[in-house]
Amino acid sequence: MREAALEADYQLGAEPVLLTVTIGNGQFGTSLVRLNSAEKCRGDIGDLELGKPGSLKGKKVRVKSVVTDVRDETNRLTVTYKLAGGAQDQTFVSTGVVENDGDSMLFRAIFNLKG
Repeated sequence: MREAALEADYQLGAEPVLLTVTIGNGQFGTSLVRLNSAEKCRGDIGDLELGKPGSLKGKKVRVKSVVTDVRDETNRLTVTYKLAGGAQDQTFVSTGVVENDGDSMLFRAIFNLKG
């Protein structure tokens, strides 16, 4: 299975941090979110509250998504990650292409939470 990796820093602010993970291009996917090593959520991720800034400083948010090509028109896969509540809202995008219709791809993202 092909893989795509993304790593970025996210500056904390005064508000709780929210994470949304969107599978794009009309493809099918599911995600698993961990805060350091503790599982926070799996499945569809929308406005998942990761915690308050004081408890998040120095931690890593790890997102693993498996996306399957279900559209005949394209083999392009996209995962969009939106972090909100920090110093500013930020959006990160990871993309990939599978060779054959019906193939899957693993997307990994790590967000380093900075205080």
